Amino acid sequence: MDSSAPIKLTYLITGLQYGGANIGMVRLLSELNSDEFDITVVSVVETSDDVVEILPEHVHVYQIDISTAAGAYRISKLLPILRGTDVLVCSLFHASVIGVPLGRALGVSNILVWQHNTTYKTATRRMLYAQLYRLSDHVLSDSEAVSSMLTDEFGVSHTKLSQLPIAGIDTDTFAPTTSRLANDRQIRIGTIGRLAEQKGLFDLLECARQLGSKYQFDIIGQGEKRGALEREAPDNVHFRGTLSAEKLPKQLASYDIYFQPSKYEGLCMTVIEAMACGLPVVASRVGGITESVVPGETGYLCDAGDIDCFCNHLEALATDHELRRSMGAAGRERVVSRYSKSVLAAKFQEALHQTKTV
Repeated sequence: MDSSAPIKLTYLITGLQYGGANIGMVRLLSELNSDEFDITVVSVVETSDDVVEILPEHVHVYQIDISTAAGAYRISKLLPILRGTDVLVCSLFHASVIGVPLGRALGVSNILVWQHNTTYKTATRRMLYAQLYRLSDHVLSDSEAVSSMLTDEFGVSHTKLSQLPIAGIDTDTFAPTTSRLANDRQIRIGTIGRLAEQKGLFDLLECARQLGSKYQFDIIGQGEKRGALEREAPDNVHFRGTLSAEKLPKQLASYDIYFQPSKYEGLCMTVIEAMACGLPVVASRVGGITESVVPGETGYLCDAGDIDCFCNHLEALATDHELRRSMGAAGRERVVSRYSKSVLAAKFQEALHQTKTV
C-alpha cells in the first residue's frame, strides 16, 4: 500500500448502544488522527444507535444486522468494506465471531480481537473465542485480570497480547466540581450500570436499608431487573434511568462516594469515570476494579456480596470529609496518568506496531 495514504481501519462492533466497550470505541476513535486513519465503524446487530451522534464526523458508520440466520444474506454488504481494510478491530462476541474468520478469509493483514472481561456467557462462546484468539493477529485486553486469563487459560502468547484499558477518559469533561458540603447532611452515593444481576444492585439495596436515611443512594441505568429492584428498594434509593453523555459527568461529580458492588466485571469504566470526578470508591474486589482502585489510597475493596464490609467502608468515608477528599484526589491523579484518552490512543498505536506492518 501507499505509505503516505491513511491506514484504513475498520472497527467491527456488536452494537451501537451505550455501554463500556461502545463508549470506549468512541473515545479511542475520537483521539486518532484523521490524516493517519481512514476509519469505518460497522455494527453487526440491530441495536439503538446511541453512540453514533458522539462519533467523530469523519468516521463512516454502517449498521448491518447479520447476527441471525435470517439476516445472513446482508453479509454481502460487509465484504467490500473488509476487502479494502488494512486493520480490522473486532469488539464483543457477535462482531468477533463474524469478523475474525471473515477478515482472515478475505486476507485482511491485521486482525485484532478485543477481550473486555474475564467471563463468557456460555461454554460455547468460550470455545469459539479460543479459536478467534488463534485466528487473530493480536489480542487486546482491558485489564491485567483479562491478560492473565488469556495467557493462563487460552495460551495467548505475550508477544500477541497488548493490555490497554478501553476507558479513554476525557479528564476535562469528567472532572471534580465544587466541593460537597460537610458531614451534617445526607451523604450521596452513586452507582452506574445496567440493572442486571451482574451489578450486585440487590446488595446495594441491603446496604441502603442498613445504613438508613442519612444516606441517599442513586442508581443510574436501565435493565431487566429494574422492576424487581424498585419493588424491594427502601425510600433512600432513587432510580434515575439513563443519563445523556452530557449530563453524566456533572451528575457523577455531585456525589460524595461511588459504589460498585458488582458480582463480576471487566475493566468497569464507570468506576474510572467516578475517580476522574474526584470520588472515592467502594467496590467489589473483581476484575479490572482490582487494578483501578488502590485499597486505602483511592477507595476500598470488599469481596462481592460482603454487605458488612461495604457498609463499614461507606460509613467510614461518610463520616470523614478529609478522607473522601484525599482519596478522591488520588483517584483523579491515577486516572489522568493511566486511563485518559491520550494514553488509550498511544497504547492502541503501539499495539498496531506489534502486529504485521501496515
